[in-house]
Amino acid sequence: MPRNVYKDDGSGTTERSLKYWKNQRYRLGQVVEIEMRNYNTSRPHSLRIKDNNGNEIWLSGCVSGFGGTGPHGTLKILQEFRPKTSIYEIARCISFKVKRDSLGHFRFYPGEQA
Repeated sequence: MPRNVYKDDGSGTTERSLKYWKNQRYRLGQVVEIEMRNYNTSRPHSLRIKDNNGNEIWLSGCVSGFGGTGPHGTLKILQEFRPKTSIYEIARCISFKVKRDSLGHFRFYPGEQA
């Protein structure tokens, strides 16, 4: 169960989500997991970034499963932690997890394919 959850405005706008991330990332400690959940209108915050203390930032405008603006926003964030991430990985997966391993490297675990 998350300790604190910080959510963007839920508009689904990539630019707003990236701005929210830039302005609120200080609220997280060491990032340990990034999870992309299937988009659903009842829970629009698809991208969830989790820290080592159980805090999370949820973003609605960063998505996956195709090659548009939203997936490129997701790419921008993932490359902060995993520079070798490609748009292909994001575009082909509707859901995925990126987890920090014991050596501090982030590993990509694909979920449902697009």
